[in-house]
Amino acid sequence: SSAGGLKTAPICADKTFMVVPVPGAIKNREKLLAAANLAPPFSPILNRLLARMAHEDVQLSELAELIEKDTVLAGNILRTVNSVLYGMVSEVNSIQHAVCILGLEKVRKIALTMSFANLWRRGPDAPGWSTVRFNLHSTAVGILADLMVQNLPAEYPEGAFLAGLFHDFGKLLIAHNLGADYEIFNRRCLEKDSDWEAIEADLLGITHPELSASALARWKLPQPIVEAVRLHHAPEFTPGEIVPLGRVVQTADRCINKLGICVSAAAPEDAKGAAAELEALGLGDRASRLLDELLFELNLAKAFFN
Repeated sequence: SSAGGLKTAPICADKTFMVVPVPGAIKNREKLLAAANLAPPFSPILNRLLARMAHEDVQLSELAELIEKDTVLAGNILRTVNSVLYGMVSEVNSIQHAVCILGLEKVRKIALTMSFANLWRRGPDAPGWSTVRFNLHSTAVGILADLMVQNLPAEYPEGAFLAGLFHDFGKLLIAHNLGADYEIFNRRCLEKDSDWEAIEADLLGITHPELSASALARWKLPQPIVEAVRLHHAPEFTPGEIVPLGRVVQTADRCINKLGICVSAAAPEDAKGAAAELEALGLGDRASRLLDELLFELNLAKAFFN
C-alpha cells in the first residue's frame, strides 16, 4: 500500500509490517533538512537573556530589566513564583523580587521552557500528533537531564537542560512535513519491536536525532549540545567514566517514557522501570528524590502549555 509517498510492503504472516526503502527517501531528507534550517530560533529578548545568564558576573537586576521587556515572560515568572507550589505568604508583584526568589537557574529554565512552548503552540496538522504530549515529554526530559547532572559527573553539564529540551525536535519537523501521512508513519514506528530510527532512515532518508542536531547547529548552540542530541539514542559510554551528555539525555528520555510521558502515544506508567534507568547510572539512592523533584518542576512548567 502507499499514501502520500510512504510505501510499505504487504503485511506478513506474523502481522508485522515490513519496511522497504522508498525511492523518494533522498528527496524527503532534503525537504526535512530544509525545514530544520528554516525553523525559528529563540526571540531576540530570550537570546539576550540567555547571553547575560551565561556570564558569571550577571546581576539579577539586569535579568529583571530584560524580563520586564517581554510581557508574556514576565507574567509567567510572576505566575510561577506566586503558585501554590511555592507557597508564598503574600503575592509577589515585582519581577526583581520574583527573580531573587527563583534564582538564576530557575529563571533560565522558565524562560527556555516558556519560549519553547510558545514556538510550537500551534502544532502540525498531522493525525496522531499531539503538541501537548510533545511539549510535556521534551520539557520533562530537559528537567530530568538537568537534575541528573547535578548528581553525577557528566560532560558539559550546563548543556543538559537544552539538550533534553530539544532532543526530539526532529520528530516535530517530521510531523509538520508529513501531514496526513504522519499517521501511517507513526503507526509503523509503534509496531511491536520496531526500530524507530531504522524506519525513519528507510522511509525519510534521515533520523529525528539528525534533524534535531541540524536545527541546533543552525541556531549556533554549543557543539556539545548538538552532538549530545545527535547521539542520544546511541551514545558511547564506559561505566565508571564521566558520563557523556548524550548518555544523560538517553537515560532521561527512557526514564520519562517509562513514566508514561511519551511523544507518540499515551503509555502506562512504570515507576520502577523509571527508577531503574537512573540506577543504571549510579543514581540508585537518589532516584526517588530526583523523580519527586522532576514532578514538582514539571507541574510548574505545565502552566506554560495551556
